[in-house]
Amino acid sequence: MDCCFEIKTTAMRLNTLLLLCLIFWGCKETSQLEDFPLNITAPLIDGDPLIISWNLAGADSLKLDNDLFLKSDTAYFYVVGKDAVRLRVFKKGEVVYEKYIRYKVEDGERLGDVEVLKKQSPVLIPLDYLGVYFSLRETVALIGSKEKANTILVNLLKNLYDKTKRIPVTITKSNEVDEPSVALEMLNLFAHNFQAAGYQVEYSIELPENKQEHFLEALKKHLNDQFIRAIIIDWDKASEVTREWVKNMNRSIITTAGTTGMAVTSAPRLHEINLEKWVNCETKDSAVFLNAELFSKTIEEVKPSDQYHNIVNLTLPSCSKTSNTFESSLWLLDYLLSSLQNGVVQVNINIGSKTMTNQTNAGGPFLFETPLDNLTHHSTTKGKDFFPDEYLLKSVQSPYYAMWMFSDLLEEGNQLQSVSVDSTKSNIKAYGVLTAANKMKFVLINKELSKSGRVFIKDTSIHRAWSTRLTAPQHSSVNGLTYGGRSFDTSTDGEYSGTYYTDKVAGRKTGNRIGMPAVSAAIVQSKH
Repeated sequence: MDCCFEIKTTAMRLNTLLLLCLIFWGCKETSQLEDFPLNITAPLIDGDPLIISWNLAGADSLKLDNDLFLKSDTAYFYVVGKDAVRLRVFKKGEVVYEKYIRYKVEDGERLGDVEVLKKQSPVLIPLDYLGVYFSLRETVALIGSKEKANTILVNLLKNLYDKTKRIPVTITKSNEVDEPSVALEMLNLFAHNFQAAGYQVEYSIELPENKQEHFLEALKKHLNDQFIRAIIIDWDKASEVTREWVKNMNRSIITTAGTTGMAVTSAPRLHEINLEKWVNCETKDSAVFLNAELFSKTIEEVKPSDQYHNIVNLTLPSCSKTSNTFESSLWLLDYLLSSLQNGVVQVNINIGSKTMTNQTNAGGPFLFETPLDNLTHHSTTKGKDFFPDEYLLKSVQSPYYAMWMFSDLLEEGNQLQSVSVDSTKSNIKAYGVLTAANKMKFVLINKELSKSGRVFIKDTSIHRAWSTRLTAPQHSSVNGLTYGGRSFDTSTDGEYSGTYYTDKVAGRKTGNRIGMPAVSAAIVQSKH
């Protein structure tokens, strides 16, 4: 009798437990999705992307392998020797749909082998290596006035200098402004606003050829010393009074490329390079920026010196049909890295305008040079100053993406490490970056117009390697550019959209093998 009672009691407990489980399961409402629509473009050969697009209707997130996406999006997987991606769709934290996306990839061409040249000494990457510049006359029109600040430009600069929190700004052509007080006051306010947000603006300011003492008085009165990093001066032409004044400011001196004055023998030389010297805006060559001759000409323009450092102010062509195409982004990324190898300590990109006329056209009234194309409406001209009353972002152009990608290399202690590239059959460029933690990163640039394939990195120090990609639909694209899955295509405020993601690199005992689409770039590094 006791035995029967014990069995009945146990059965009742099990039934109660089962009922509680069913109630709990029902409360969670984790209904499975019967199907989840996907748009899939499968790769054909190594280096081509597997493209997956989806709409998250009926779910709140998904994972492709281990990459998490929180909204409707498109993902690119640059696969090498892989035949499946795991898809998991989530709702309220539960998996509601799961499948493996399978595909077949043919072996692509081996584009090149990359190997670190350990016997060559690395070059320190200065934290202020990547700068911007514009003329003093353009200051108010570009950064705004006390009443109307250009918050779009602020957002774009914050994005570029998020790692270093240092914004190197060079101000040129001070001789174009008779009375500099207003512009200097705005530069001061601009720097103060950034300082409040945790960024340090560092100005290098060019003295005018005439009325230098007057300009220095205004500089002392209207611009706080803490924001002045350097004074740019043609030392050979400066008066003794000006020279003494500049020395007493206790700021760095930057002089012009042709200076011979012994007092500033070691001062950095400033070089002006305008690509319109070599790039014809009427050219029918749609791949002008992939031309090896153009690249070598610009690099050779600045000769390395054992006595002094070189600084470059770089202006890209104003014609958007060449300078705003994706290929110019690859050119600029390559130029920044190659110039660093060649002894340049800073490259400043022109974000100003060529003219200050009150007209509206494809380039905007400022005719902003790349990488920024800022469009202003309803503006008025007052003497030599140009006061906009509304800022609208027309587009963020291609070279900005190169600056964005390069900015990810700007970390304390990072050094540019020489590498060799065995790429006799392809136009592949490669650079190595040795971090302060003694880990390697690699920057790969495929300048081939139509040749995708794989690159083998002969370095075993990178474990669980991932890549961050700079891509576009084709070399002549002006839209559809992405860096790490993010884009400014739809931006109106200078903020990017899209989910940041990286893709896995196929590891081997002797190194890593990465697929590289035609006309693309990637940073390969260990997963943090």
